[in-house]
Amino acid sequence: MATSQDSKQNVFVSIDPSECPHTPDEIPDTSSMRAVEAACKLVHDQDCLTFIAAVDHLTDVETTHVGYSDFAVTSPDADAPTVTEVDSEPKKKALAGLKNCALVAHKKGVKCEIKILLVTGDPKTAILKAIDHHQATMLVCGARKKNVIQKAFLGSVSNYFLEHTNIHVLVAK
Repeated sequence: MATSQDSKQNVFVSIDPSECPHTPDEIPDTSSMRAVEAACKLVHDQDCLTFIAAVDHLTDVETTHVGYSDFAVTSPDADAPTVTEVDSEPKKKALAGLKNCALVAHKKGVKCEIKILLVTGDPKTAILKAIDHHQATMLVCGARKKNVIQKAFLGSVSNYFLEHTNIHVLVAK
């Protein structure tokens, strides 16, 4: 018989930092926030919910190494590192947006453990390396509205996740 510990889900939500709310009261209609909404409906009290975003190095440095910054946010009042402890402006903005996603989840009644994870590198590969490293059981991501030509030339992060991971992937539209 499965115990509640055996059925604990480690759900990761892929967030585009440019789509994050500026405050927890402002919830824009973006693919990332649709992913947050879907994940909030999926998790139970014993689960772990991790909001993850990737920030490119913005230099010519090799980006295959994935750097991790793992911050636990266990309640709306809990302090994650302040944005001044992060070393670049894009990372500061991404961390602030992830913290607001965590606060949105708390406002929606999510009671499970919530973490935020900021990785560096190409978003597709960095997020997949992180979910593998952290043994995620499910990935939730949003789908942008692209036409056929945009998808053909630009690709799709959500399609990449579907094709390159062995865990369940939920694409929120």
